Amino acid sequence: MDTLPVLSYDILHLVMSLSSTREVCRMMETCKLLCGEGAKFLLHNVELKDDRDIQSFTQFMATDPHRRIRYLHTLDFKCGRLSSETGVLLRVFLVFASPFLGLRYLMLAKPEELLRSDRGLIEAFSRIPASPH
Repeated sequence: MDTLPVLSYDILHLVMSLSSTREVCRMMETCKLLCGEGAKFLLHNVELKDDRDIQSFTQFMATDPHRRIRYLHTLDFKCGRLSSETGVLLRVFLVFASPFLGLRYLMLAKPEELLRSDRGLIEAFSRIPASPH
């Protein structure tokens, strides 16, 4: 018999919405339920502002790519030019992820600058399927 109380998903998402990204990541390390729900919460709307964000995001996705990729709904690139290393990292992620992505929104704030970071990014972004919505 399970004597632990079950946490409502509504309460869980409320707690996560009031927490920082770092706190949600720490919650995810405590149990399988929070690991799965934390990924859903963090990946619903992803905003990437700079090299550091892209590096953290790709590292986070790499730890469980097949499960986490399905939670991506919105990718918002607010960044401009990236370092060459980050450009390659982003390209590799997009090439790997594109067959599995079901994005509703893909936004590029500064597309010319971003795409100049790595010549392969144009082709990598073009692999992302159009939204069925």
